[in-house]
Amino acid sequence: MRIVCPLPSDYAVTPLLRLGIKEFYFGYIPPFWSRQYSLLNSINRRYTLQDQSQSKATIKRLTRSGDLRMYMALNAPLYATRQIVGILKMLDEFVHSGLNGVIVADLGLLFAVKERFPVLDIHVSSVVVCHNAGMVRFLAQTGVRRVILSRSMTIPEIAELRRGEKNIEFEAMLKNTGCFNVDGLCTHHHPADMSVAICDKERCHIPRENVYSKLFYLFRAGVDCVKIVDRGASCAQLLKDYKATAWAVHQLNVRKPKSLRQWVRILQGKVAGGERHSV
Repeated sequence: MRIVCPLPSDYAVTPLLRLGIKEFYFGYIPPFWSRQYSLLNSINRRYTLQDQSQSKATIKRLTRSGDLRMYMALNAPLYATRQIVGILKMLDEFVHSGLNGVIVADLGLLFAVKERFPVLDIHVSSVVVCHNAGMVRFLAQTGVRRVILSRSMTIPEIAELRRGEKNIEFEAMLKNTGCFNVDGLCTHHHPADMSVAICDKERCHIPRENVYSKLFYLFRAGVDCVKIVDRGASCAQLLKDYKATAWAVHQLNVRKPKSLRQWVRILQGKVAGGERHSV
C-alpha cells in the first residue's frame, strides 16, 4: 500500500518525502482556460485559486527531479472537443518535463490522452463511478492504470472488485468530505446539517470506520493506494494528517496483520511509545 498526497500549496515536499510519500497530485489552470472560462467552469472540480498549483515553473522542477511521481487532475466530468484540444496542447509541455500521469473522468479525454501520450499513466477519477467488475475490466482493457474508488463504497464491495481484476490499481479515500452522495452522481443538494447522511439508517452503505481500522480493512481488501483529499493545504497542514497515516501504512506493509486484533496490538505499541491512536 502507498500514500498519494496533494501537492502542498507551498510546494514544500521534502518533509513528506521523508515520510515515504512519493506520489503527488495537483490541479492547474492553463492560461487558455483562464481566458475563456470562469472558476465555476472548473477544469478539475476545484473552484478557487487556492486549490490550484499555479506555479508552472515549480511544478516542472519537481517533475524533473525524479524523486517523486506527479499526477495532474483533469477530472471534470465532461469537456467540449475544443477544450480537449487545448488540454492536449497544454499537456505537451508538462509531459516533456516529466509529468507521470493524469487523473481523468471524461472518456473522450481519456482516449485522447492515451493516444497522444502513451507514456502517461491514466488514473480514473471517482467521478466515473466505477462500481462493478464489468466497468473495471473495460477500464483495464483501455489501458487505465488506476481506478479511484467512490467514497461511498463499502469494504466488501471493494474486495469483490479486487478479486475480479488483478491488473489494475485501486485507490481509496480515507475520509469523507461531508457529502454522503455517490461521487459522480452528486447533484450538490445537501441538508443544512452535513453530519446527517441522506439514507435509511438501517441500510446506509457509507463506511464509518475510524481511519486506522479503515486502513486495515482497505489493506486486507487489496487497495493499492490511499489518500486524504485536501488540495490547497500547506505542507504543515498535510503533515498533521499524513504523518500518522504514513506510519500506519508502513506498519501494514511490513507487519501485514491478518486480523484487526493484531492491528490493534500494533497500534497499542505505538501508544506505549507516546502517541495515541484510537480504533
